[in-house]
Amino acid sequence: SRFISDRQDNLLQVKLNNKFGFVDLEGKEIIPCKYDDLTIFDWNEKLLKVKLDNKYGLINLEGKEIIPCKYDDLKGSYDAVEGISLVQIETKLNNKHGIINLEGKEIIPCKYDYINTNEWYEEWLDVKMDNKYGIINSEGKVIIPCKYDDLKGFDWFNKLFLVKLDNKYGIVDFEGKEIIPCSFDHIN
Repeated sequence: SRFISDRQDNLLQVKLNNKFGFVDLEGKEIIPCKYDDLTIFDWNEKLLKVKLDNKYGLINLEGKEIIPCKYDDLKGSYDAVEGISLVQIETKLNNKHGIINLEGKEIIPCKYDYINTNEWYEEWLDVKMDNKYGIINSEGKVIIPCKYDDLKGFDWFNKLFLVKLDNKYGIVDFEGKEIIPCSFDHIN
């Protein structure tokens, strides 16, 4: 068993018949031993990532289901706004990625091959669909369609992106307008 401790929470992770759960320091069952895996997802929000029948979900420290165990994987992404930690959850279902919030509401459907949640920008996310790259905003609205072979930030201040199409490079702005058409071998 592993000892889990935070300001006021003292819990022991326990395993019984190859299933995981939590008990408190008096041995009282807090979360029954029914999960195939159970790990801390976000301690500030007091959330645990659980695995049941090869699918992942989230529960709180009282065992209440927050997100049902229906995803192939879950990964947290955090954005601090005025001292408040906002948690967006990258979901994976049938090898496609999306984003849900802590209420389980789908923000971005699981339809992308890739979503760059490693670096949250104020207004956009890099995405990949059918081997093409584009940009969506945090609500899932398409800013730059997934039609480029590659896409990289070029000028963050002016929100310009270096794009590649058919081995030629160009520049696209945040509205998706090609400022410089994809007609150059290199842009620096």
